[in-house]
Amino acid sequence: MKQKLLIIVLLAVSVSVFGQQAATADALFKQGNWTAACAAYKKLHRQDPANYVYTYRYARCLGELGRAEEAIPLFETVTNITLRDYFLAAEYIKVYRFHDAVTALDAWLENAKPENERYAKALEMKALAERGARWLAKTEDLLIYAAEEVPAASWRDSLRLSEDAGFISADGSYTTSLKDRLIYSDSLHHLFTRSRLVDEWSEPEQLPFDGDNPFLASDGITIYYSHTSPEGLGGSDLYMSRLNTATRTYLQPVMLGMPFSSLGDDLFYGVDDITGRGVFVSRKDSSTIIIYRFVAADEKKYMRGQDEATVIQMARRKTIRQPKSDTQVKNDEEFGAFSPMFIREDTVAAGAFTFVLNDSTVYTDLKDFRSDKARALCRRWLAAQKELDYKSRELDKQRKAYLTAESAEERQCLAPVIISLEKETAALRQEIAALPDKIRSAEKQL
Repeated sequence: MKQKLLIIVLLAVSVSVFGQQAATADALFKQGNWTAACAAYKKLHRQDPANYVYTYRYARCLGELGRAEEAIPLFETVTNITLRDYFLAAEYIKVYRFHDAVTALDAWLENAKPENERYAKALEMKALAERGARWLAKTEDLLIYAAEEVPAASWRDSLRLSEDAGFISADGSYTTSLKDRLIYSDSLHHLFTRSRLVDEWSEPEQLPFDGDNPFLASDGITIYYSHTSPEGLGGSDLYMSRLNTATRTYLQPVMLGMPFSSLGDDLFYGVDDITGRGVFVSRKDSSTIIIYRFVAADEKKYMRGQDEATVIQMARRKTIRQPKSDTQVKNDEEFGAFSPMFIREDTVAAGAFTFVLNDSTVYTDLKDFRSDKARALCRRWLAAQKELDYKSRELDKQRKAYLTAESAEERQCLAPVIISLEKETAALRQEIAALPDKIRSAEKQL
């Protein structure tokens, strides 16, 4: 009898303690103290995993703390709480399961009334999920080889683009490598461009679209920038527009797809055609920025035909891959070593080239030259060959872009760029053919 009484007392105490734990967890939940409530509901869930209220609220806490991958399986086990589908959809969106989010929201909206305080938000979430699903289907297959976290206050100092790609100032303005064109935004996010006329800058010309952190591509007509739009994926996204040189007007801006644009704040996109690499930048939190580094491709390649989980990994920038060869990505210390107009002597290794001076003499090192003039001409000869290689690849890229352009207006923008590159490559070939005789002549004068 005493033993039974003891068991009853212990059970009563246990129930009382459990009830107090539940009351504490409920209070923390209502206060929005998600960290403490999460710990409390985690304990309650372990003690009573069949209790759907504890499971649901534990999942809610995890979601509020940004732990969507843990919250989703818990939400999916709860079927008898009306709000489950609403909050489950929010977690699906965070992990780019956009189709599942639309399904969950449709289920919730079917039984919700327009006057419900969450109804309008649910419609916004559904529109975002539908946009996300469309962009996910066009995710590019990108070779991202690094993701570097840097302080938010100084992220532009860590871009490490070569001087040939232009200059990014601390305030986000962009200047071309020749310092003859400036693109910048004001405090209202209006974009402006100015051109250098001899020794002074032209008056500012406002661009027909707003944004921040502009970057001008090597073709001189394509501008990339960051912009916040209700039609985007959330926060600021990355956009692109091209100048039609014939009409001096810009094409309708288009958003860059995944993985460049994301559900968070995307701040910058730039490609360094000299080094063959690119960077895009996103905000991790208020104090941290992530710089993603990728191998620039001549043409877009989409992840069509691959399973959705693999596509989502790429869209969420979770796929960091090493290049197949060293030629795809040079070491960072080599970036900027080459200038299209000239080559420094200390960047040319012995044996890196062969120059036939006469029938009996072959030079393989710049130090072989006795004439300073001949050595300088040889550096230009080597630089012209590299410049021709770069501009030939750029010409090929622009021709492919012309063939795949979606509109006549876009082709009209690209046509003068292609014509200009054709003239430049032809001039470089003539220069490369003429320089060896000038080099020999200068060397023989000693």
